[in-house]
Parts: sequence; structure tokens; C-alpha cells
Amino acid sequence: MKRFLSLALTLVMAFAFCSCGTVFHGDRRDKQASHQIDVLTFTLDCCGLILGIVPGVISLIVDYSNDTIYYSVDELKNKAELSPSTMKSIHVTDMSREGIAKALSKELGRPIAPESIVF
Repeated sequence: MKRFLSLALTLVMAFAFCSCGTVFHGDRRDKQASHQIDVLTFTLDCCGLILGIVPGVISLIVDYSNDTIYYSVDELKNKAELSPSTMKSIHVTDMSREGIAKALSKELGRPIAPESIVF
């Protein structure tokens, strides 16, 4: 009985760790891969190696074949847009929509509509 329970627990753990990128990031399957590896997904896949070679290798193969081990191009683009290294601070004297739109227009060099600013 003890052997059966340990085998059952091992199988459950193997399936829990197997292809975690496909489970956690299933939306990446249909999108273009950026080929920059998601370190968290890769690390969780490698945790399957603790249970044995087979679960770890299977999870890496499944995530690699589904391209869920990589960030999608959209994710990287959104990450780059919000990167602190690309952010710039501007001085705004009037904190109304019109004042913010005016300061942004001056900084960006293109008109910004006050209606497009959302608080």
C-alpha cells in the first residue's frame, strides 16, 4: 500500500510540473514567439528534473514545441514600453486634463487630445 501511494504521488507531481508553460501561459501557443526564454517557466520546467529525468525532459520538450517557454512578441513589446529605462519624467504645472495634454504635446512633439487622458 505504501508503495502504491508513493507511486501515485510521484505521478501526480510529475503531471503537476509537466509542461507548466503550456498550463500557465496557454495564450502564447498561437502567438509569434520572440525566442527570448521566460526564465520562470524554464526554471519550473527544470524543477521536473527533481522528480526524474523523464518528467523534466517531457515538460521542456512540450513547452519548447508549443513555444510557451518563450515570451511572445507582444509581451516583449509591452514590457519594453513600460520599461523604467525608457520612461521620462516631465514637469506639469497644471494637473488638469488640459494642462497634462499641453505638457505631453510639448514633450512628444505631437498633439495630444485632453479627452484621451484618463485618470
